[in-house]
Amino acid sequence: KEATTSVLEDHLPKSRFKQPGERVVQGQRMMQAASDIFLGWTKGARDDRFYYWRQLRDMKGSVEVESMPPEKNAARRVARCRSAGLKVRSKIVPTPGATSLQTDPSGDAGLSVGFWGVRGSAPVCGADHLIFGGSTMCLEVCAGGHRVVVDAGTGLQRLGRALMQRSAPDTDILLTHFHLDHVMGLMTFGPLFRKGATVTVHAPLLAAGDPARVLDRLCNAPFFPLNTQEAGADFVVNSFRPGEAPSVPGFEISTVGLSHPGGACGFRIAAGRRSVAVIIDHEHDGGDEVARLCCDVDLILYDAHWDQRSDYEAHRGWGHSTWQAGLELLRASGAKRLGCIHHAPTATDAVLLEREAALQSEHAASFFAREGQRLSL
Repeated sequence: KEATTSVLEDHLPKSRFKQPGERVVQGQRMMQAASDIFLGWTKGARDDRFYYWRQLRDMKGSVEVESMPPEKNAARRVARCRSAGLKVRSKIVPTPGATSLQTDPSGDAGLSVGFWGVRGSAPVCGADHLIFGGSTMCLEVCAGGHRVVVDAGTGLQRLGRALMQRSAPDTDILLTHFHLDHVMGLMTFGPLFRKGATVTVHAPLLAAGDPARVLDRLCNAPFFPLNTQEAGADFVVNSFRPGEAPSVPGFEISTVGLSHPGGACGFRIAAGRRSVAVIIDHEHDGGDEVARLCCDVDLILYDAHWDQRSDYEAHRGWGHSTWQAGLELLRASGAKRLGCIHHAPTATDAVLLEREAALQSEHAASFFAREGQRLSL
């Protein structure tokens, strides 16, 4: 805000402060026991214009960061401003065509994907993970009033709260596999504790064995004080083999086995003329089964945990892929768009923005997924 000369200055001795902005900030600090946080003062381009900068608790402050090159520094400024409670207007934050998850998708005629968690391996938090988010894998696919969830990572907890608010607790969940980052949100899922609701998990038969037994061991003592049968909802586990088609109302679902330690399952989810493929926890192996599953889909959501140029070789064999391999799959399958997900917990916003810029230099419509957004296809 601009600071002008005080009306009292004509009647009092000369101020000890060098300019009006400093006078306002120092005066507020002295008079208010608990005030807004005053951050400083400055002078404008003209010598007779003075300003003070403060953080407003009512979120009225805003910063435009797209004019702050280079991009890495802009990402850091976004994070710092948001952690201080400021609104940030920035062209580097939204995914083109995406809306907020606050939008209820139940009335949409087409197919949409909600990103409730897009992080891989472990949840993260902090100022370096505000743009892309820190919750582990949880996707909500909606079409024609129907819903299917892919994976039960920590993002499932927020989705559960939203479903309770929508009075829509009955849920079908597709699991890619049973590693903790993909199932650790299951016992925090609100609808699981709603009497009369039904939560149905469709899980692949992998090296871990019978899915019902695996989930019973996980959702029980000593790992959790309650089990799924005590939670309140009817909890159903349906198993299938990769290559078979689980039955979920409102969707046509195809599956494929993926290259990952212990096994994993990829999905093609279609409704009407729209379709999305989910290929996560997969290390590219040159096979064409995955490309066939992804043939002509509107969107491939692909495991881009690593970058071929920097950190993939050091982690070869860990069961994760790169955005470069995802781009090759996009071209081989004839799909329309690539969404990179399962971000490494060590990948900061600045790193992911840099990778996204490299991806978009080769395919402008593709993107790195951000937690908290919904994309209509």
